[in-house]
Amino acid sequence: MLGLPILLCRDRAGGLAAMRDLCPHRGMPMSFGRFDGERVECPYHGWQFDLKGRCRRIPALPEEGSLETDKIGVTTYPAEETDGMIWLYLADERGNIDPLPPVPRMPLPSEPRQSSHISLIYTCTPDDGIIGLIDPVHASYVHSWWRSDARTHEKTKIFEPIPNGFRMTAHRPPKNSGPFHWMERIYGGR
Repeated sequence: MLGLPILLCRDRAGGLAAMRDLCPHRGMPMSFGRFDGERVECPYHGWQFDLKGRCRRIPALPEEGSLETDKIGVTTYPAEETDGMIWLYLADERGNIDPLPPVPRMPLPSEPRQSSHISLIYTCTPDDGIIGLIDPVHASYVHSWWRSDARTHEKTKIFEPIPNGFRMTAHRPPKNSGPFHWMERIYGGR
């Protein structure tokens, strides 16, 4: 995020933590290591860090050593989960702000509300990607490999205004939209 490698973790109780994904010892990505629900272990030398970023164990040190490992740390970031999204606060050159700014509230979807998350990487510009999602006409041509001319029919999508733009109102997918009906069977229809 913003050019920084970030590691997200959930403790055994579901609590969220975010830290720099670099061990301060040799710069190895911590995400290649192990996580037991309490500590992240670097895959290079086994240094262990709690979810507040404090080093709790260095296996190569003798037990009776005098080094205070908890003075070694990984940068952590305030993290909050709202509306199914994880928000991180990354301080700018002014440093940390106290109190932190509130997490932006997202407009709620139209009722009835169902949510599913699919992550895909599109090799296109953001404009082409967004237009493809809201343009009902392209489907009969671009996605014609699963639709026949006999099954092509007119469809209308309705949009509603929201404070910072618009959203498509909930609608049932057409009968010839196989993947959508497959998802509907898994997640339930309305």
